[in-house]
Amino acid sequence: MNRRVSQLLGYLIGGNDTTSNILAWGLIYLADTTGPQTKLRQRLHSAFATSRAPGVEEILATPLPYLEAVIEEIMRLSIVVPVVARRATCDTTVLGHHIPKGTEVEFVLNGPGFLKPHFDVKKAQRTGTAKNSPVGDWNVNNIHDFVPERWIEQNETGEETFNALKGPMLTFGGGPRGCYGKRLANMEMRIIVVLLVCHFELLPILPSRRDFGILENITTEPNECLVRLKPLL
Repeated sequence: MNRRVSQLLGYLIGGNDTTSNILAWGLIYLADTTGPQTKLRQRLHSAFATSRAPGVEEILATPLPYLEAVIEEIMRLSIVVPVVARRATCDTTVLGHHIPKGTEVEFVLNGPGFLKPHFDVKKAQRTGTAKNSPVGDWNVNNIHDFVPERWIEQNETGEETFNALKGPMLTFGGGPRGCYGKRLANMEMRIIVVLLVCHFELLPILPSRRDFGILENITTEPNECLVRLKPLL
């Protein structure tokens, strides 16, 4: 198969499973935690006209830090691809452990540091730029909760900004081998989340009906994604 055709198929097919399942998890989080949903709707009403849904150009061009925080928090918790693998291209050392060239190293994205307390790593064990990494650590007291505010910072005037380095996040991998579909996925998420929250209130589901089970297929997806919608526009 032509290399470009192969990449295009990966771009479209791979992106379909991941983005659709991230959105399914996002509907669950937004419905079950009304605070973030209400706050996001207030931010959208402040940014756009309340009498109509915004157009795609408006959605993509308007700075919305809290929307970015909501989307990033959905991705942080859903972990639809729980493992990122990289192959060592040369002999190297990670935290004192020798990694021979050709070794496949797997990064578990729902383990310590992501959805569990991180390991206590002494700074002396780190090398290179990792010694002064700008990435923070998640609060272990609410690491499993849907809290978009964890991504938000405020300046001295109270203005909100989104900080992508508040804690470890490898949903799209990293570096030059990171997922080339990241921009498309973020654009899709941005458009769909805005239009859903503008058009509907996502009402909570009875706890007896909410299934948090996971199906492990190409990606990890919810067993069931029930929604209860109240039209707003």
